[in-house]
Amino acid sequence: SPEELGYALADSVAACLVFDDAERAPIEAVVPPGVATFHTGEAPQADAALAELRGTGAPPAELDAGEDAVIFYTSGTTSKPKGVVLSHGAILDSCLLNAEGWRLRASDRSYIVLPLFHCNALFMQLVPVLLAGATAVLGDRYSASRYLDECREHRITLANITAGAIRSLLAQPAAAADRDHEIRLLTFGLPLHGEEVEAAEARYGFPVRMWYGLTETAAGGTSG
Repeated sequence: SPEELGYALADSVAACLVFDDAERAPIEAVVPPGVATFHTGEAPQADAALAELRGTGAPPAELDAGEDAVIFYTSGTTSKPKGVVLSHGAILDSCLLNAEGWRLRASDRSYIVLPLFHCNALFMQLVPVLLAGATAVLGDRYSASRYLDECREHRITLANITAGAIRSLLAQPAAAADRDHEIRLLTFGLPLHGEEVEAAEARYGFPVRMWYGLTETAAGGTSG
């Protein structure tokens, strides 16, 4: 929400915000003074945003693995979101482990419909896929009625959603094409009942596995 965004911008002492929301006014209304804003839908603004982010100096030749890379905000379910500082090394180690857990190969195509401001999509999907030389397909948003059609269209081999999304898939009318796909593995976060996992596997024909991770570990955790 705009209020959550305003809190994160102020808490992280951000200097620049790049966003693609259709409505600018609610976003800009909560941006602290001194924070430059750039809307990606406007080409000149996008160019200026890239120049702002890159700066005028040359990037450092080497990075220390222990240096801070990002401040990633938790969901803040019990209080204000916590700004989790992750180092370059922590992100790399976790994403390499996740790539290994997925058994990622260059021929894989991963469909990402979860938001990239969440550690699941960024550290369990996008970065591991790039490290493996595989293909990442970014969807606009999750839709239960269109999800499998989109997976077929993009020849997706790996999929990752949430427990609620799997429930919404199972709630769709059964179709003859339910097993017409190239998905070799579907992973999810948040808990499902055993019978729900069994129902998804029986209906769609791919293995369904739960992953557990934390923002503080760059989404590294356990898989089963």
